[in-house]
Amino acid sequence: ALIGHSSWVNSAAYSPDGRFIVTSSLDNTAIIWDATTGKLLTRLEGHELEINTAAYSPDGKFIVTSSNDNTPGIWKADDGKLVTLLKGHNDNVNSAVFSPDGKFILTVSADGLGKIWDGKNGVLLRTLIHDPEKQLEWGEFSPDSKTVITVSDNAIKKWEVGSGKF
Repeated sequence: ALIGHSSWVNSAAYSPDGRFIVTSSLDNTAIIWDATTGKLLTRLEGHELEINTAAYSPDGKFIVTSSNDNTPGIWKADDGKLVTLLKGHNDNVNSAVFSPDGKFILTVSADGLGKIWDGKNGVLLRTLIHDPEKQLEWGEFSPDSKTVITVSDNAIKKWEVGSGKF
């Protein structure tokens, strides 16, 4: 068992090389673990509220988190240092993922918006207006990184990453 969080764990993901695991928790932290020994290596601290998800970039150099403090975060995977908190959502950020090619980050929020960010510098590239009346629960890139899907309670929408068109 991986012991280190003081509250509910929301997500767990392997690094691309399988050597590490990152977990996210209601205790406002994410933790990087050694996947072989289960040793706690680094605690990612910087969010003000619960962390909903944490995921590695395809090259394993970065981790993206989503939080109820309305921000996704980008972290260095080697030392757990915060690179930046991304500003632009107006409610809980429910998930955040890197594209398979590592060029983009997709975030979805309770504000009904999906956002596509530059995967290297965190610059906002596109806002996807799924439905302002419906909380977005999840988003995911296609394997070729050219489209994304966003999911609310009653709808799934597919978007072009390049144009943001539905």
